[in-house]
Amino acid sequence: MEELRELMSVSSVSEFKGDIKTLADLVNQNFSREEAKRTFRKTDQHFNVVYKSLKDRLMKGVLVNDFKDASKVRQRQFSIRRQYEESIFLIQSEHKIAGILSARACMHKAEKNGLFQIALDLSRELTRYYGTIVGHTKKYEYYAEKMEFYREELNNELQVERLYFELGFNLKKGKNINSLKVKIEELGQIDSKSYRFNYMYFELLTLWHWAHRNDEAFLKTCEDALEHFSHYNFPLPYVTKWSWYFQQVPFYLAKRNYAKAEQCLARCLEGPEKGSINWYLSWQFRAIYGFHTDKPMMVVTALKKVNSLRKKFRNDRMEENWLVYRAYLELLVKLDRIEAIGYWKLSRFLNSVSQSNLEKGGRNVSIIIIELMHYLVDKKYEKFSLQSNRLNDYIKSHLSDKKHIRAKLFLRMLQAVVRGGFVKCEVMLKGNKYSKALKNTGPMVSADVREVEIIPFEALWEMALGAL
Repeated sequence: MEELRELMSVSSVSEFKGDIKTLADLVNQNFSREEAKRTFRKTDQHFNVVYKSLKDRLMKGVLVNDFKDASKVRQRQFSIRRQYEESIFLIQSEHKIAGILSARACMHKAEKNGLFQIALDLSRELTRYYGTIVGHTKKYEYYAEKMEFYREELNNELQVERLYFELGFNLKKGKNINSLKVKIEELGQIDSKSYRFNYMYFELLTLWHWAHRNDEAFLKTCEDALEHFSHYNFPLPYVTKWSWYFQQVPFYLAKRNYAKAEQCLARCLEGPEKGSINWYLSWQFRAIYGFHTDKPMMVVTALKKVNSLRKKFRNDRMEENWLVYRAYLELLVKLDRIEAIGYWKLSRFLNSVSQSNLEKGGRNVSIIIIELMHYLVDKKYEKFSLQSNRLNDYIKSHLSDKKHIRAKLFLRMLQAVVRGGFVKCEVMLKGNKYSKALKNTGPMVSADVREVEIIPFEALWEMALGAL
């Protein structure tokens, strides 16, 4: 159903009849495929026929959509691609001269907007025309030179993309990446005018510095990228600047440089369309910023903001992230930090985060912490003790990696609550070793919101002690 939902967001077709209309309505109501099948109460074969019919109609609407709601940059790129197809069609028909004139204009537009593959294809047609058909020396040499220039730029793009993919693959597999250093330095010597080459090169550098935990070099690369793209003489996709501002946020949060984090977040929220993935990601870090700066009402505002557009966007994991933030807010409600937001129940929350619970390796540690903290604040010591006793296996299986050291230490501190008999002075004594180690361990930097400390563990520990 997700593919139908995506097609409906871009297709110009919006009127349907009969069973196709019924299925379209179910898609708009965020029904899953299985739920829609049950609603139809007919054979699976009939449902599949209706599904395919709706998909085919929506696809036709995508092909004729003028994308008026798209950004100006996307509209311009779409217009250039359309003119490219028209130019090729005319060149291969009886209207060759008109096609050549259109191709010349389109080639320059494509170059100006960084679409070098289109520019190369058109320069090839123009070189062939002026060289083998017309025999115009000056124009033939001009377009032949352009063709070589575009080919070189595309080759540069392929090189940097290939290296970026290789670096990402090696990091994913835990392989040594030091052998790639020379190749990255060689790419740095290339003076390319290609937007895509430079964008991917800066992405490559940030990934390299992130892998080596070189925070200073990482942040400098982000600043260099923003400076570099500020000089382009054609409109850039908003994501160009958004990416470099967004990547800085978790670093500044980890460094407790909240002024810088707030500046970057403000820029992150300027570009994305409301309801888009990047819009949601920006608001998620806005919520985390609110937790880190002890401004819970900022989190409440963010929660209300995304809830107002909930029906325009569906992503189970992202939805669950907001359930996690709400659960932390409810913890603050119980501690009298903020007023009650509305009805909320821990058991319902735990049953609602099935996707997050499947993601081990520390990504679901927030849910474990939430459950324990609520039991502690609610004085449900028996349940707290039961869950605490289960932590050893979890820590051993999923938190052995160095990047999870802080989560591991904090869970050990929560276990100390049981060993201290839920008596504050005894708990502080039992957890002192882990508390000191936590203070000497810097927060892990990650652009993955599931791996970021929503509330710093030091602050959570103070809450835990205050609940005793």
